[in-house]
Amino acid sequence: MRKQGISLALILSGLVVLIGVLTDWRIASGFILGGAISVLLYWRTTMFCDQVLDQQASGKLGLIGHFLFSYLLMAMPLLISALVPEVFNIFAAAGGLFLMKIVLILDSVLERREKDG
Repeated sequence: MRKQGISLALILSGLVVLIGVLTDWRIASGFILGGAISVLLYWRTTMFCDQVLDQQASGKLGLIGHFLFSYLLMAMPLLISALVPEVFNIFAAAGGLFLMKIVLILDSVLERREKDG
């Protein structure tokens, strides 16, 4: 990811957390929980893709294990938010899980716009 994408993620997260703090702090805590897992999933996926491209992965079993663990990680903030709703907002946690997807799309659009001039 480009530096612009990282900056975009920080700005977007900061805005959501600021709005959450000003309205309901559970929104901010839920978004931080979901966003942290989103960043972790992005990092795991890039590392896994690097291993596959370098042919260090263990084939079909490694692929299945990677995706099962990723789905478990995605469910974790939602489960925590459902079990402790007085601390985390489940909808904000779900929104936080989309953080890296939104950032990657916006980064691609901005990069395309720069190329097209």
